[in-house]
Amino acid sequence: MVLRCGVTPVPPTTDSCMTVNGVDWVLDEKTATESAGAIRKLVTYGRIPSVEVSFTNPAQSAGDVLIRLNEAVEQIPQAGKCIGLADLD
Repeated sequence: MVLRCGVTPVPPTTDSCMTVNGVDWVLDEKTATESAGAIRKLVTYGRIPSVEVSFTNPAQSAGDVLIRLNEAVEQIPQAGKCIGLADLD
């Protein structure tokens, strides 16, 4: 697992977004393949600076990784939230 802080914030995107204990994360769809050894990369959404985590271990659950990072990441003020189609009404 690699953790990077201060990455460029994610602009509005159609990539998958998930909220884990109040922190929004965007899955980089370009890296999310099913092939062996694929890198999965998630970046915080709505926080500046952004935090990126990438990992290759297929046994690692993204949710478990994000929950462990939550306490540190939630200290960065949130300026925006992920929205979905249901939020557009």
